[in-house]
Amino acid sequence: MPMFVCGIIAVILLLEQLQRPSRALRTLTVFMAVTFVLYLGHCVYFMRETSLIPLTDTLYCTANPLVFPLYFIYIKCLTERTFSRWHTVPLLLPSLVCGIAVGVCYLQMSPDEVSLFIERYLYHNNLPGADGILRLQVLAHRAVQVVFALQIVPILWLGFRAIHQFDVMLEHNYSSVDDKRLTWVKVMLIVFTCTNFLSFVSNIIGRYRFIDNMDLLVIPSVLFSLLLFAVGYVGLKQKGIDSLDDELHTFQRQAPEAVAVGEMPVVSPSPALHSEPSAVMTAQNKSLRDRLEQLMVEQQLYLQPQLKLADVVTALGSNRNYVYQTINVEMGKSFSEYVNSLRIEHAKKLIRSHPDLSFVEVGSQSGFASQISFYRNFRLFVGVTPQEYKNSLFI
Repeated sequence: MPMFVCGIIAVILLLEQLQRPSRALRTLTVFMAVTFVLYLGHCVYFMRETSLIPLTDTLYCTANPLVFPLYFIYIKCLTERTFSRWHTVPLLLPSLVCGIAVGVCYLQMSPDEVSLFIERYLYHNNLPGADGILRLQVLAHRAVQVVFALQIVPILWLGFRAIHQFDVMLEHNYSSVDDKRLTWVKVMLIVFTCTNFLSFVSNIIGRYRFIDNMDLLVIPSVLFSLLLFAVGYVGLKQKGIDSLDDELHTFQRQAPEAVAVGEMPVVSPSPALHSEPSAVMTAQNKSLRDRLEQLMVEQQLYLQPQLKLADVVTALGSNRNYVYQTINVEMGKSFSEYVNSLRIEHAKKLIRSHPDLSFVEVGSQSGFASQISFYRNFRLFVGVTPQEYKNSLFI
């Protein structure tokens, strides 16, 4: 079942790339194809097609420790625009080395040694006194298990770190971020980690223990099928950094000195900027902060649901780094926090002055793109729900 699920999803992803090509979809397609190969190895093993096992076991030993790094690379493609292919080499190399070692050992083994290894080790986990090429093959299989186990915790941490950096970037560039977050990718990472841990435990117990009781395979088969279907479904719907490229392109032109996406720029204006006081001061000698507050509060720019930092920079006719420094350093807030705090104050005024308005209307008129975002931010800034706040007014 998991094998067919992965195969079907891989084909769907491949067709999707014809209409919407992206690095993330391409990586997810490779992930599904490799997972298909992994479960093909399981399928051949449990069907006892021993003549195919030297090939499928080699592929299985390559794919098994390769799946989790590929999912991490998928996350990096969603969160980083400059993620180099060369960065994937340290992640993939251990798995490829293990697979090559297993394949070379099979090639060096005689037919009798292959039969002995398959029957005694793969199906009974009992090969006492193995030496020579048989011992090397046993060690190669155990190395696969070690590599699989060692990568779980580091990749989980690195995956969360990449998603967190992406969320920080959103907070500093967009006022509405709920529809851009990688929430479900994070959930899939947690679930995927748990299933990988269960797979590691199963590897320690041994597949051979399921041979005589195939009914036990139904539960993990269904669970893994549902997980892989969810990963594919989320992947088809999920947008990442590539969908933000056009919107962030202005920032890259204005602030080429900024560090990679996911990290905040270190503000160090060049002498050229200091020589142009018009970039900092208006004709009325107001500071950039005064101009920003006038733009946002008096002109109520925050009521635009999809307001971006680029829009504010353009409206002020200023430099992105100066605006960033004003909001994040002087005010001590992210762009999203600054805008949404103004929206919540506007919502509170509406609730006080127009108690007949529904909360749907309040959220919409306050500039929130969704009710989820309205309720979440109201609770964040006020400490209570809109209904609790409204009730407190009557009290």
